[in-house]
Amino acid sequence: MAPILIVCAVVTGFPSAVHEQLTVVRPDGAVIAVLNGDAASVVITPEVDAELKRPGSDLLLTHNHPGSLGLSALDLGQLAKRGVRAIEAVGRDGSRYEASAGSRYD
Repeated sequence: MAPILIVCAVVTGFPSAVHEQLTVVRPDGAVIAVLNGDAASVVITPEVDAELKRPGSDLLLTHNHPGSLGLSALDLGQLAKRGVRAIEAVGRDGSRYEASAGSRYD
């Protein structure tokens, strides 16, 4: 299975970051994956994708957007995976975007 390309990635903690980074977090705060990308994307590995699809995982996907843009369609598409509770993006300018799937999202 080929890795999945996600345009937009995760929080580095450094506002000057020029690459995207995705962090996958369990409800207890444990980080289960940190994936580094380039200026516009992060590749989700098959192993991480399997975890995102596992029902009941209740994972938070958090990532940075160096261009400070809102959540992309690819970002929102992650919510269709049964193990994803929410996705958030933090912009270089400090903006923050968050979404979670409602009960009728599929």
